[in-house]
Amino acid sequence: MAAVWILEALVVLVAARQFLRIAARPAFRAETVWKPGWKWPLVGSGLIVCALSLWAALRWPLVRHLGAACLALFMLAAWWRARSSYGRLRRLPPGSLGLGHSLDALHNQRYYLEQAARFGPVFKSSGFGRPVVCIVGLGRARAILAAHGASLGPPKRTRQYLRFIPRGVLRWMDPETHKEFAPRFRTAYGSLDLELAEPALRAIYRSNLARLASDSSAVDGGIPVYPYLRRAMLESVGYLFYGLGSGDPLLDQLERCLPLLQGPVVGSRRWRRTTREGMDGITAIIGAVRLRWPEESHGGFMPALRGMANAHAGAIDDPTVAGNFIMVSHIAYGDLSGLHMWVFKMVSDHPAVLDPVRAGVRDAGTRIVMETLRMEQSEFIYRRVTRSFEYQGLTIPAGWMIRFCIRESHRDPSVFPEPDRFDPDRFSRRTYSREEYAPFGADSHACMGSHFAHFLGRLFVEELARGFDWQVVADGPAELGGNRPGDHWRPSSRQRVVMTRRVNRV
Repeated sequence: MAAVWILEALVVLVAARQFLRIAARPAFRAETVWKPGWKWPLVGSGLIVCALSLWAALRWPLVRHLGAACLALFMLAAWWRARSSYGRLRRLPPGSLGLGHSLDALHNQRYYLEQAARFGPVFKSSGFGRPVVCIVGLGRARAILAAHGASLGPPKRTRQYLRFIPRGVLRWMDPETHKEFAPRFRTAYGSLDLELAEPALRAIYRSNLARLASDSSAVDGGIPVYPYLRRAMLESVGYLFYGLGSGDPLLDQLERCLPLLQGPVVGSRRWRRTTREGMDGITAIIGAVRLRWPEESHGGFMPALRGMANAHAGAIDDPTVAGNFIMVSHIAYGDLSGLHMWVFKMVSDHPAVLDPVRAGVRDAGTRIVMETLRMEQSEFIYRRVTRSFEYQGLTIPAGWMIRFCIRESHRDPSVFPEPDRFDPDRFSRRTYSREEYAPFGADSHACMGSHFAHFLGRLFVEELARGFDWQVVADGPAELGGNRPGDHWRPSSRQRVVMTRRVNRV
């Protein structure tokens, strides 16, 4: 009997040790930051379960025996599944499906690179227990998307947006629906005359950077850059998409509504409420903007909303078009804010790259943006496998996720020598095919905003380099902007700067 007690105690201790190892990982602890309401209910429930289990185990030996046996079987199954060779007989890719490995990906920015170096460019991993096949290499990604696109669909959570957009979100539409709606948006965004918008956009950057400089001089220890760049992006998106000037009260309403579309966990009751509030608020902005059109002029510049209405009669009244217009402006606001933060981080860490910009080399700013996109911000494409298929002798099972690793693909040393070195001039030495460099997507659903990113990024770099000097007084490692495999990395929230105006503007 004593031997049974010892054996059962060992099983419990090993299980507790494994749980504590997982709980000690940064990604697990981050759950209490991203979802603070879960912390104490989870702790309380855990204590209650442990107390009841201990009471039942002491009172009824059979319960103790069965519990220890089930726990041992569970740990054995978890260990078996976590082996890198798991599924070899079914021709599954190599790599671990262990929960611990999936948590590693949430605090190690080089996780997918390291896994590819260990297992090859096609490997399996886990996203909080959900099996994922990871693909490194743009050529492989494009080949799979071309040959097996019909077997791939959007993540299930995206179907939740059908509550607000009848035919779905543009970037996740099925191919036939995408063919119907995408041309309307390409027309609207492709017809934007960014050169006409340039004076207004430069003024937006100058005013927000000047405000950053003024505020940073009044605070010891510097201030964060992000709020000022995010405001600059709000004003830029408001002008380009809706025709809102910097002092327009509708811009403040847009600033309140856009973050509501980010919301908490997709599909939750709170997410439905905040998304509806944001969509309704921006729909009201669209209605107010349309009433101004007969009297309004922007020096010849036509914002995207009006361009859409002029090119496709009645399009804005279509809830699918209007909903996607709102979502695209929301995505542009978030993605471009993130890109500008990475650009600022890169030029702060490598100030010499600004010398050609200050010397008046026009393409120098664009090359900085392109190299930033190569190294950061453009990270992955996620799809859900709806039908199993074979790729290079490996089985990609239905129900799994597939992650096309864009960031890691951009670090192929055979394409980009010294891939971890920030070198904008590599884009002046040669051009790259879409199988080598594709920061805006690898299939027909590729982002339509590449010209926005390049144009706005170049203006930002030029206004920053020629009008301001700054010093980074605090910084830290990159952080994941959430706590899920689908979240993006961003510069440290601990970054603080002191900025001043240049005495002699270049």
